[in-house]
Amino acid sequence: MSTDVSIPTSGKATLSVTLNGSSAVSIRIQGLIRSSSGELAPFARNVTSPSDRVPVSTNIATNVDGDVVACTIENLSALKRGQVYAIVQVSVYDVRTVLCAGYVYDGFFLALGTFVEPGPGGGEGFLRSITLAATEQTTAAGQAIVTVPTNALWRPKTVEVLWTATATVGTRTPRLQFDDGTTRLWGWIVVSPTANQTARIWGGRQTADFAAQAGNRGASADVQAAEGFPPIDLPEGGRLFIDDTADIDITAPADTATLVNMQVEEWLVL
Repeated sequence: MSTDVSIPTSGKATLSVTLNGSSAVSIRIQGLIRSSSGELAPFARNVTSPSDRVPVSTNIATNVDGDVVACTIENLSALKRGQVYAIVQVSVYDVRTVLCAGYVYDGFFLALGTFVEPGPGGGEGFLRSITLAATEQTTAAGQAIVTVPTNALWRPKTVEVLWTATATVGTRTPRLQFDDGTTRLWGWIVVSPTANQTARIWGGRQTADFAAQAGNRGASADVQAAEGFPPIDLPEGGRLFIDDTADIDITAPADTATLVNMQVEEWLVL
């Protein structure tokens, strides 16, 4: 929502910006302050957003005396929606008033009086592709392949995992699942590779015929399984988890799981 506003201050006011980001880019904050005599004074500053999703606050101007009548925030580098979230605020004696809040991205100026909550409301976020090398299994209870970082929300799009069994005799039954850190949200059917075999496990936000479509990709594996999954929001701490219900080999060199690729729509949250 955007409204026409001006924010009165006093000589004790401090203007600041809080940035939360998954990409370190230059962000420019600029605007105008109108004094009691009607004169306009500009303010401007370039601030680099954090890349670790840990919010950072920076003072833009101190001892502000007058009304903030204009304020815009823009990115100076290529940036997708969902990568950087900004809050501009003015504080007087530790009492804070938010001037504007929202995502900063290409083709959009965040302006005074605009308020967009952090999260997936409206439009798509930043599409992140994740790959991880083979990870040895260290516990028969299973383990997380990848975990949603702090101050982020993921909407998974596609998943591809390759399980490699050792020479130990026994039929594996690896199974993928999404969970919120404890509670299972969605799980795949199990696959059953034997000793020295590989199992490729697919998933995607598609219809029930996803298995047939995935099989047409031609990736080689001894056994394969694929399932379409519904729209799922993974909160911070949420996981792509893999476990095995029988005969998992955790003795080094152990069975391994490779995240061939996982695509997620990523949003910053505060």
